[in-house]
Amino acid sequence: SRFQFNRFKSEAWDIEHIRSVASEMPESKDKQKAWIENVVLFISDSDKNKKVNGLHGQEHVEAQSIRDDSRALLTAKTFKSNAFELLFNRVIELYDPGANDEIDQSIGNLTLLDSSTNRSYQNAVFPIKRARIISLDKSATFVPLCTKNAFLKYYSHHVDKMMFWASQDSQDHQKAMAEMIVKFFNRQGVRL
Repeated sequence: SRFQFNRFKSEAWDIEHIRSVASEMPESKDKQKAWIENVVLFISDSDKNKKVNGLHGQEHVEAQSIRDDSRALLTAKTFKSNAFELLFNRVIELYDPGANDEIDQSIGNLTLLDSSTNRSYQNAVFPIKRARIISLDKSATFVPLCTKNAFLKYYSHHVDKMMFWASQDSQDHQKAMAEMIVKFFNRQGVRL
């Protein structure tokens, strides 16, 4: 699979943070609802294929509880922002336990993504972004190879936690980029 430069020139692209830098809670009710709908969809899809969500035991039970509470909030007559805030915090605690850590602004936490996909999932946590990238790839939507590889943790040396993008994943991703650049400029990776 080669990078499609014609699509890069003709479409809008963003440099995307793999692990969101803005894990702030969405403020408008519409954005809160959209955020919760993404969570429900992700957890429901994960239930169909338990290997996808990477959670076991009590974590899996908590994910199902979040899904059920999210559905109840979405179908309630009035959408309550305080109930959303509680759910938001539970999701962050389960899927992004290092959310309060200093955000990684290095190139190891960046990738290229089409702007419509990037903006569609707002400040989603890593597993929701990952599931969206996999879904796009399955539907034959162009996802740059290295972007797909980053979300599949292809460059990570330890993949025991597929649902989190940790600082070690970022460092491994950055190291892989540096190694490829060195090979390229030393003409080891160039086909003439």
